[in-house]
Amino acid sequence: PLRVSSQPGEAVWRGLRTAIGFALRSPFMRGLLYVTIVMNTLTFPVQQFIPAIGRDNLGVGVALVGLLVAAEGIGQLAGAGLIALARDIRYHGRLFALGSVSICFITILFVWAPWYGLAFALLAVGGVGQSGFGTMQSAIALLASPQEMRGRMMGLLSFCIGVGTPLGGLEMGAMAALFTIQGAITANVAAGLIFQLHLYDDTLIAFLGFEGLRFTAPVKIGDTITLAAAPSKEMLPGYKEACPMVFSGLYPLDTSDYPKLKKSVGKLRLNDAAFTYQPETSAALGFGFRC
Repeated sequence: PLRVSSQPGEAVWRGLRTAIGFALRSPFMRGLLYVTIVMNTLTFPVQQFIPAIGRDNLGVGVALVGLLVAAEGIGQLAGAGLIALARDIRYHGRLFALGSVSICFITILFVWAPWYGLAFALLAVGGVGQSGFGTMQSAIALLASPQEMRGRMMGLLSFCIGVGTPLGGLEMGAMAALFTIQGAITANVAAGLIFQLHLYDDTLIAFLGFEGLRFTAPVKIGDTITLAAAPSKEMLPGYKEACPMVFSGLYPLDTSDYPKLKKSVGKLRLNDAAFTYQPETSAALGFGFRC
């Protein structure tokens, strides 16, 4: 198990700085946060305008407006069920990108839908896309981060969502007041789609190929290697893990250099089987390793 000292945790801004530094160095996290901000600023605020669209554009009453608002939730429930039934999802990045792009296209079609039934169906299909987007959003944030950084990555992801949503709602509402709801939503979602396509260059090549990073830290010298299809029932005997008696602490001078230090001690571990390390934190020094 990871060892964390009982001293108080680091400052919030220092932890946020560390998380941002790690995310900027990772093409997966950089692309994830970029799309998250774009979607929550330019696309997802549309949900706040569904009642107005149902009342003004589709001409339906309160009961049908409520059902229209629930359409996305129905689609999300169906999408979550499909994802839960899938035993092996390999390319998380592809499902995430497909969900974000499909939401943009479906949202534009929904805004201009002339019939209530078509609008309801489009929102339900969009809910399926949102399910894939949201599920893979969290999965990528966890899989693309080492264990000691996962909490910070989830916090940074929530921060991006929280910043984008209110700003996008205010901007979209101001545009709707100046022009029309349909025009404001179409312009914002189209801009969001263009910003996403701008991401789809070298970063996208790596992002769409993402299927979960593999970390070698849990592998130890003497472990038994077997096949997943026909696993060995017991480990080969003859190896005992060394029990260290002397310890020292290693901490970076700058907390943003923590990923570099982690990579370095990992390389040292590969070269020397007797060397062991585990993450620890200090209120004064931040994040480091007990070696």
